[in-house]
Amino acid sequence: MTSEKLTVRRRDERGAVGALVGLLFGAFVVTGLLAWSADVGQVMWERRQTQNAADAAALALAQSCAKNNCVAGADNLPALVNANTVNNALRTHTLERQCKRNTSIGSLPQCTSTPSITALRECPPMPSTLSTLPYVEVRVGANEGGLGIIPNPFSRVNNSPADDSTQQVYSCSRAAWGVPAANSFLAPIAISTCEWRTYSAGGTTYHPAPTGAWPGYGGAGQPPWPLGPTNPNTAGREVVITLHGSGDSSCPSGPSGGDVPGGFGYLDSTGSCNVTTSTTNGTDYWAPVSTGSSAPNSCRSVLADVRDNGPVIDLPVYDCIVNNGSGAVTPSTSCLSGNGSSARYHLAGVARFYLSGYKITGSESRPSRVTGSVPCSGSARCISGWFVSGVLSNPTGGVVAPTPSNPGFGLSVVVPAG
Repeated sequence: MTSEKLTVRRRDERGAVGALVGLLFGAFVVTGLLAWSADVGQVMWERRQTQNAADAAALALAQSCAKNNCVAGADNLPALVNANTVNNALRTHTLERQCKRNTSIGSLPQCTSTPSITALRECPPMPSTLSTLPYVEVRVGANEGGLGIIPNPFSRVNNSPADDSTQQVYSCSRAAWGVPAANSFLAPIAISTCEWRTYSAGGTTYHPAPTGAWPGYGGAGQPPWPLGPTNPNTAGREVVITLHGSGDSSCPSGPSGGDVPGGFGYLDSTGSCNVTTSTTNGTDYWAPVSTGSSAPNSCRSVLADVRDNGPVIDLPVYDCIVNNGSGAVTPSTSCLSGNGSSARYHLAGVARFYLSGYKITGSESRPSRVTGSVPCSGSARCISGWFVSGVLSNPTGGVVAPTPSNPGFGLSVVVPAG
């Protein structure tokens, strides 16, 4: 073979080797990219599961704390985590952290971790508008028999210290709770703190809230109707609240909040029967009084519809009556000085009330759903029903931290907080 032919063959071989090397290199790159995408997809799948579980667990734990059950695993919390994740013989999802802050209720430990936007295993910073509320944090982790789920090259996705735990997937969620702020109301009726304390035994006795189709009681899967009223009223039964101050011997006009003379517990409302309160400091809300012994004309059909078709109504609870009230109530405030059309109620909070019957004018009335009779007669004006407790998810007036003067009156609000 001549040297010229040998040179040509070697050149051909070099071309074949180059093509083979390029093919193998491309195959390795494609295989690596496929493995990478599979690993990233696995991480994202786990991230969605742990975040969903953490969000659900945080809201549930905040609800438990709002009911003074602020303990680890409250109300079967681990089962809720499992219900929001896919588990098998190898992979499980567990609660890695449960803590609280801005509250001393219960035995949960205080949260000590630093919020972070980049560290995905930590909750983000608290929104400034919710910073004063009590809250809980929950962290959920994915575990696979003690082995890392995130491959080592990507373990820093959690942006945490370089240890074995960085190979696990964690998600954090925070939820806060408080009490509804007094803002706007459907019914034009206000009750005093004295009436609420008397007819709910100081917030310790409530009838179960209605469920299912209205009227919400007495049907399959629904709670029973409460017992009829007594004289004087008994907490836990149907109660009759008189709106005429002099007719209510249980709660006469006084510093704790009696019905204003000439006001009879009615609020001044708009033509659509909505009552809007005012505030000058974002904390203390005041509502104008409507004088007279009968409900405003625009509210009569509204109350009839509420009684006949629902829903449970929010009643403003007041603790002070002054003329042209505004700002905060102080020890020097004369809470007996309100009189006539210039009187203002200082609202302590909101209570939830099932309206079963009423008499709001000389001829406008609805019989009680429990007794079948109009709850009062003659010149008296009254409502009948019972207080219920519960958690509100979207209060029209927002949420504020509970205080001794506004303990929530049976209602609490739970909101996501990061």
